[in-house]
Amino acid sequence: MLAPLALAQSQPQTNIEEPTAEYRAAMRSMAEVFFKPSDGRLAEEAAEVRRKLSDVESFWRTRNAADAVDFAKAAGKAASDLEAAAKANDNAQAMSARADLAANCLGCHKTHVGRGSNDSLVIMIQPSLPSAPAPGGGVGGGVARPGSGVTIPTLVSQVKPAYTANAMRMRAQGEVLLECVVLPDGSVGNVRVFRSLDPVFGLDDEAVKAARQWRFNPGTRAGEPVAVAVVIEMTFTLR
Repeated sequence: MLAPLALAQSQPQTNIEEPTAEYRAAMRSMAEVFFKPSDGRLAEEAAEVRRKLSDVESFWRTRNAADAVDFAKAAGKAASDLEAAAKANDNAQAMSARADLAANCLGCHKTHVGRGSNDSLVIMIQPSLPSAPAPGGGVGGGVARPGSGVTIPTLVSQVKPAYTANAMRMRAQGEVLLECVVLPDGSVGNVRVFRSLDPVFGLDDEAVKAARQWRFNPGTRAGEPVAVAVVIEMTFTLR
């Protein structure tokens, strides 16, 4: 399900850093719990996730990211619940705890994890969308923005993004904002994730892949086609 085209906005003002080794270790441990078939070690693995989430909570606390601290706390409780359910062989409770763990993991990632310039995962502290820039301005490299004589490209055809199996299992839902450059021939050039939904289970990548296949009537300046930056929103919804 796709939302309408929106005008491009400037890059969020945010502090960006590489995840620490401890943060990455916690993510790997959670992925093990999410995706590896049960082999009788679920309680042990859930306990390991719980311990690592304590490091994640400390990571966010030192960066004064209160919402991320809350996510880490809630995820830690879910890991503890999963550990207890596994020890009790309570499959229904284990399933519920997995879902809670996934929801809190994805909630934090949606707000605070994105892609760096080299497509690596990066941590974004206190991100926010700024007000729109003055219309008609450039974004570098000969790319214009709509307004002040620059017309917005109009959509001709679109390709819907695919759900990954892992994202469906985690019931990941929400919106990805992509900044795209519509070229003078109506094809899509550079695409970057402007606001991430899911850099872990593949939805960000699927949104980018779909956007590259969109086609437009190009934007124009003085009647001539020009490269124009726009932001598009793709919404992932499970039915």
